[in-house]
Amino acid sequence: MKKFLILILLIILSCNENKKIVESSIETDKVKNLELLTFMFQPSLKENTEVVLNFDKKYLTFKNIYPNIQEPPAPPSANGQSSKREYVLRKPIHPFVTNLTNEELLPIKLALNDLSTVDYQITEGTEIDGTSYGFSILFSDRNFKVGFIANEKTEKQRKLVDVILNLLKKKNIFPENEIILEYYSRY
Repeated sequence: MKKFLILILLIILSCNENKKIVESSIETDKVKNLELLTFMFQPSLKENTEVVLNFDKKYLTFKNIYPNIQEPPAPPSANGQSSKREYVLRKPIHPFVTNLTNEELLPIKLALNDLSTVDYQITEGTEIDGTSYGFSILFSDRNFKVGFIANEKTEKQRKLVDVILNLLKKKNIFPENEIILEYYSRY
């Protein structure tokens, strides 16, 4: 009887272990099907930037969407003429490419896989002025999804924005990029 109970216990433990392996395999497959993410930060009156994440080749790019930054014109002086004051030029975004590890990609993969249909839909409302985000995801099966985030974010959208910003802050080595990344973090 004792041998029989031990055998049953071993079978139960083996089944539980196999179940964990299968669940882990399913989760890994779910996460692996991501191929490419493009994510655009589109703040009002600030530089629009784009992040591209390649999940297969494990790299990230960060760049300004537009090649030039237009400086605002000098304000008119009291007599209506343009002022000759010197303006401090804004430092342009410094584009960069960086390699990523599986550990760095995992939070983004999980956040993307957690998105539901609601998280891809355009938020209705009249308050479009402010920071918005556009993103597109290419899956390895050639499924392509596009999303837009504006106004109030869903909890899953907020998580996605946060994990992308955290990765950008971690990988950025250029001081001129810190200002815009901090600006994005406020919204």
